[in-house]
Amino acid sequence: DRQTGILNAIKQTGYCRLRDLQNVYPDVSERTIRYDLEKLTNQGSIERFGNGGPATYYRLKRQV
Repeated sequence: DRQTGILNAIKQTGYCRLRDLQNVYPDVSERTIRYDLEKLTNQGSIERFGNGGPATYYRLKRQV
């Protein structure tokens, strides 16, 4: 499952950018990766940081 792979990639480094995930999944469209990131964000699994574009990165959401 690609979304599980995305979570694992974020766990390995602490954060991940869209470009990093495009390198991990070269056969998956940018839009599909963005959709996966949006879904994981809406589920509360990850958080988005940055002002957009290449400055944006994702990390695991801290659980309280």
